[in-house]
Amino acid sequence: MKYIYIIVCFAAFVSCKNEHEKVDTKQQDVKDTVVPAASHRELDTTKLHHTKIGPPAPTQFTSTTFKLTDGTFGYDILNSDGKKIIHQDRLPGLPGLRGFENVSQANCVAEMMIQKISKGIMPPSITIEELKHCGVKTE
Repeated sequence: MKYIYIIVCFAAFVSCKNEHEKVDTKQQDVKDTVVPAASHRELDTTKLHHTKIGPPAPTQFTSTTFKLTDGTFGYDILNSDGKKIIHQDRLPGLPGLRGFENVSQANCVAEMMIQKISKGIMPPSITIEELKHCGVKTE
């Protein structure tokens, strides 16, 4: 029994020592490996991801207005691909669930939002003063 214990301990010791030697050998191989720098001609720029800072590239935004079931109005803002980026069926920044009283109010606010998005302000917001400028009753 005593000899079996000694053999097991020796086997464990040897296997641990060999494992460390393998790791050290792999680390040495990595240290000795030299990777040449790529020149500009060797770079595949189709796989690079670019991040723009500042306003987005000029994109044509459009707005459409729609009538809600309660007789008020809302608007959608679409990008140049026709994708809806804003759906506004309530008066923004005001409590309650009512929409704009008429189409001209909805168009006015939608145009302000398009101007802000075009300047890179995302998400755009609207102030009470801007709502009043468009004829929206804020009280």
